[in-house]
Amino acid sequence: MTNVLALKQQASAFEALRALDRMGRAHPLDLTVEEAGEAGWYGVGVRFAGRHFLVPMHEVAEVMPCPPLTPVPHTLDWVKGVANVRGMLIPIIDLEGFFELGPVNMSHLTRILIMRSGEVVAGLLVDEVLGLRPCDRETWLAQVPGGLKPELARCVSGVFRREDGDWPVFRPTRLAQNTRFMRVAA
Repeated sequence: MTNVLALKQQASAFEALRALDRMGRAHPLDLTVEEAGEAGWYGVGVRFAGRHFLVPMHEVAEVMPCPPLTPVPHTLDWVKGVANVRGMLIPIIDLEGFFELGPVNMSHLTRILIMRSGEVVAGLLVDEVLGLRPCDRETWLAQVPGGLKPELARCVSGVFRREDGDWPVFRPTRLAQNTRFMRVAA
């Protein structure tokens, strides 16, 4: 109730939006598998590094085609540049390049996942977005599948067993905690 009152006391609509943003950041919604409830769990299906993954819906702010990129001098090869997304400059990261699996193969299917983890906002290039995938909580295994490079494996929290195969869960929030991800200067 005090939050609603605080919003009414704001001087402008812009200030009210800023207050909402602060409240949202102070109390983020983190529906992990254990907290997903009886309705199940949904992830965004993506393909990169020659595999398919699920990304928790609450860790994806937006999915979009690759906009025009402006290169940033003196950055590592996996930083493809910055893009203007609704007036905000967002760094665009080649996930395959970051995980040293070669550069992403840009095609008409290539998409950007806009991730937000605290103050970190970035666009993650993936080969393809495969849509929403529902998963039953009973099929969750809190284990990392084999065959992943160690740095990529640290960004995977487990796997869902589905009729169409095993789907590792890739967590952009874990990527944002990687110190190498935060150091982009060449």
